[in-house]
Amino acid sequence: MDGKTFEIEISDDRAVVYGHPELEGRNGCLVGDGMAFFWGREWCDYELFVANTVAGKIRKLATSGGRLLVDDSEIDYDGIVRLCDYGIENARRKLICYSRLGIWDKFSDGLCAISWMLYPDGEYFADSDGYGVQSNDEVCVYAIIDTNLDFVEPFRPIRDVKAYLAALREAHRKQ
Repeated sequence: MDGKTFEIEISDDRAVVYGHPELEGRNGCLVGDGMAFFWGREWCDYELFVANTVAGKIRKLATSGGRLLVDDSEIDYDGIVRLCDYGIENARRKLICYSRLGIWDKFSDGLCAISWMLYPDGEYFADSDGYGVQSNDEVCVYAIIDTNLDFVEPFRPIRDVKAYLAALREAHRKQ
């Protein structure tokens, strides 16, 4: 959508959208560099929008039902298969099952890391007696998005997100 069809009002650390049917009157959270995130209306709603409040652009990243709205090029399936024993099926099906998409850090220098939990740690499956526990760690993948609402790095395993994002931001500043 372009900025002519809707309006984004900024107040304190919140953004409100008017004239965009899916976001009408919904409060969003400002996350640096003129960007805002809008999550679903209910606790069990996986919906996520990211908005550039300066340029008047909005991109929907996930549906309320838990479907990731990205192209295959925005997911590094090979990297996920190589480094993750669990979660590849959720990645292939673009399902958000265990946690909402989240932001790892706010936007800075035009970039932000978004996290996607592909598979929870093994204790998630245990009952109160410990039956059903699995011997796996939580599997999260990360993507880097810019203020143009484009992915500059696809969803993939990143061991040290802080260091990786710092290096990308440094390179981005030098451009």
